[in-house]
Amino acid sequence: MNVTAAGTNGQMLIASTVGDPKFATLTSSSGTLSFSFGANSINIEVNAVGFTFANPWPVTDGGTGRTLLTTYGVLVGEGSNNVNVTAAGTNGQMLLGSSTGDPAFATITSTGGTLTFTFGPNSLNIDVPALAGFTFAIPLSVGSGGTGQTLLTTYGILIGEGSNNVNVTAAGTNGQMLLGSSTGDPAFGTITSTGGTLTFTFGPNSINIDVPALAGFTFAIPLPVGSGGTGQTLLTTYGVLVGEGSNNVNVTAAGTNGQMLFGSSTGDPAFGTITSTGGTLTFTFGPNSINIDVPALAGFTFAIPLPVGSGGTGQTLLTTYGVLLGEGSNNVNVTAAGTNGQMLLGSSTGDPAFGTITSTGGTLSFTFGPNSLNIDVASPGGFRWSTISTSITLQPGNGYLCIGSNPLTFALPPAPVIGTEVALALSGATSWEIDLSGSEEIRFGYLTTSVGVGGGLQSSSQGDVVFLVCFDAGSPQWLVVDSIGNIQIF
Repeated sequence: MNVTAAGTNGQMLIASTVGDPKFATLTSSSGTLSFSFGANSINIEVNAVGFTFANPWPVTDGGTGRTLLTTYGVLVGEGSNNVNVTAAGTNGQMLLGSSTGDPAFATITSTGGTLTFTFGPNSLNIDVPALAGFTFAIPLSVGSGGTGQTLLTTYGILIGEGSNNVNVTAAGTNGQMLLGSSTGDPAFGTITSTGGTLTFTFGPNSINIDVPALAGFTFAIPLPVGSGGTGQTLLTTYGVLVGEGSNNVNVTAAGTNGQMLFGSSTGDPAFGTITSTGGTLTFTFGPNSINIDVPALAGFTFAIPLPVGSGGTGQTLLTTYGVLLGEGSNNVNVTAAGTNGQMLLGSSTGDPAFGTITSTGGTLSFTFGPNSLNIDVASPGGFRWSTISTSITLQPGNGYLCIGSNPLTFALPPAPVIGTEVALALSGATSWEIDLSGSEEIRFGYLTTSVGVGGGLQSSSQGDVVFLVCFDAGSPQWLVVDSIGNIQIF
């Protein structure tokens, strides 16, 4: 038997694989532990700067800062603060996040009531309740948003068929195209050329189309004019293309600011600058623009309106149908518009004006119309009598024998002069009637018709005669100077 040396305070009996155990002092290689030795005792401390052993262990030292955690709760980080713990979730609840606070267990809902939930321990079953007209089926029908098919042709195209199951075309072969039909579903088919003017080379998802050589036609780069090309491979920037018969198209040089394309009887048109031989015009050129001005001429001023002295009228508005009148260097004047039959009559003291020509002695009668005037000479020594079977405007110096089987209505001559005469005699017609207008009036002895519309004279039996003469042209007023029969006044 061997005997160790006696151990000192705090030493421990430490074994060895190569010899007897013996008392030795514990050490800390990096100095992270400190030891306090006493008789049959040793105290060990951890040496860590800023580290404190605490109960509970704080978050900053890798702990939770809590001494009790909610059963079934979920731990939630709170920065450097103690870990938080949610309440335990009930059957089917889910942990739902929040942008303003800790997540929490809650039950998911369906606002429209379109989902039903069945809750169990650590489980949640979600179903869609039966909807009116909707059935869960395999395959899902077209009416429920499905295709009604459980198998779709590889590479086929899906085709709608109303409320029936979706249809699927056969797969197209190389170069075939999906071609529509007015009587059924579209289908893959090979395009053809009836006249054999095109050739086709088909490959996977590709088709190459060529035009076979045509008589007199050659594919060439550049395409010649004879084949509908320009014969050019490069065209001048901003140049204008010019035809040259069967030769290659020509291109002008680009025009500069304000230049215009001018033709030539001996060659191609070309851009050039317009000029003013007499220097009476000035030009200001800009991109795609040209401004032309007339330089100021002595005594000439551009003005609105252009004055008479510069060849204008000096007016901005001219009377409709009026006639323009010169006024020396003053603005042009404009007459009032003339009425039917008026003529432009001169004056020795002022501007001419439209007026109605008259016949002082009543020897002339006038019939006025738009841009027309008819002048007649009254029959000397009496009336010019004629038969009448239609309603008209009475003409001065005329007497009318009313015939036919219809009642006749007459208007007095317009613009009469004093002494204008008319006459009517009923000779077969049903009746005659003179209807007044405007301010016209007829005196019959001591009786007077109503003025204007609503007034007049009317025959009452065959042979009734009336003879009228104008005695006041202003209103105008007429006088019955002779009559036969029972003439009615109204």
